[in-house]
Amino acid sequence: MWSWDICADTCAICRNSLNEPSIEYQANPSPNNENGLSIAFGCCGHVFHLDCISRWLKTRSVCPLCNREWEYAAATHPVHACTLVACERASARVRLQQ
Repeated sequence: MWSWDICADTCAICRNSLNEPSIEYQANPSPNNENGLSIAFGCCGHVFHLDCISRWLKTRSVCPLCNREWEYAAATHPVHACTLVACERASARVRLQQ
């Protein structure tokens, strides 16, 4: 079983940690726009802040890293994603020990 280790990754667009708000959100925080606090997972396996990839997709339709056509696999808040990764790792360890 594999998983994204987003707890240690950075957004390739704004270069901020995915555990922190995007640069755009930090510059213009707004309670009406939480996209800078959310993470977008692409079907290609790359991960970005939701507002970063949304801004990117206004002028292009491909992933900024692999140039594949962008498709959303999921979007989530970083805390939920890190918890999910931790749970998947714990499950994998249990299966390996059995």
